[in-house]
Amino acid sequence: MINLRPVARTHSRRAFTLIELLVVIAIIAILVSLLMPAVQQARAAARRTQCRNHLRQLGTAFHNHVSTFAGKLPRAGIQKGHLAELHGWTVTLLPFIEQGNVKDAIDLDPTYPLEEVIIPTYGCPDDETAFGLPGQLTYVVNLGYIGRSFIGTTPGPRGFFEKSNSPPWPGIPMSLFYSNDHTSENADGGYESGVFWPDRDLAVADISNADGSSNTIMASENVYAGSWAVEVIYDDNLMRCSPGIAQMGFGIGDDGIQLEGETSTGNDTAVPTSLKILFTNYEHYGINVAISSEAGGSERFISAPNSYHTGGVHMLWSDGHVSFMSENVSSIVYAEALTWAGHRRGEDGGGGQGGVTGGGRNF
Repeated sequence: MINLRPVARTHSRRAFTLIELLVVIAIIAILVSLLMPAVQQARAAARRTQCRNHLRQLGTAFHNHVSTFAGKLPRAGIQKGHLAELHGWTVTLLPFIEQGNVKDAIDLDPTYPLEEVIIPTYGCPDDETAFGLPGQLTYVVNLGYIGRSFIGTTPGPRGFFEKSNSPPWPGIPMSLFYSNDHTSENADGGYESGVFWPDRDLAVADISNADGSSNTIMASENVYAGSWAVEVIYDDNLMRCSPGIAQMGFGIGDDGIQLEGETSTGNDTAVPTSLKILFTNYEHYGINVAISSEAGGSERFISAPNSYHTGGVHMLWSDGHVSFMSENVSSIVYAEALTWAGHRRGEDGGGGQGGVTGGGRNF
């Protein structure tokens, strides 16, 4: 008799061998290694975008200040006798970046601990020395051609000091900038260069009617900037600047540029006759020079745009737009962008041994 019952079969599940497991792990590791750079690039791009947006917010705030105060931009520092006296543009701008409560607190109590206040808009996400930290600043304003420059530790009239780690700056060299006032056309490289001054109001209309607000830099970023609440004006009638001014601004010292009428770069006693550039030497004032230097910002020549963004820095222009300027930009083009009436005062590109010759502000 035939047995029609089905034969029971047994199935055995074969496990992965060690070699197969290692191959799978290797494939996963390769995929992760391929993915991580893309993730890092995406994060870096997001940080750059946030930095760009912060500068745009500052541009909007500056123009809101202009609309509120008869077309005038804020000064680099607040004179004695005013509310929040002796502080810088960062304090003036607080009501226009939704931080009016902090400004009110300063007006009510001059001893208000500003160094404990975090202003998110003042920090670049790539700047770990400032972003999200109390009292710290990344963004700096255009001070223009700052005039006399030398290494020293003693403040003088209208001096601009670089940031140092601890007063009274023991053993740390600093670049010290002297600049004449901005009330006459024969001022030492200062008149019609720079957008923020300690001794005079500047109107956006002045810029627009000269080189144009889209051709003139208003602000940039500097990872070596200092405290946004530092005192920046001396307590006298000369509007001399304290060491703190270099923590809030950037420019080109006399050792970085030679203008027509000057005999050389360096501590030159001659007064420029125009803003025509004869020579540039951006060893200390070029974009990202301190970042790329082996010594970094420790040399204290840091009154220049510096960022951790690859290849350059963000620039806020006087019309409110933001662009990314390459660290390899022509030194002539960069220097011209710090002036707002250079074309009216003889600025034509010059010879410029330190950079590419020729006029025009193409970035």
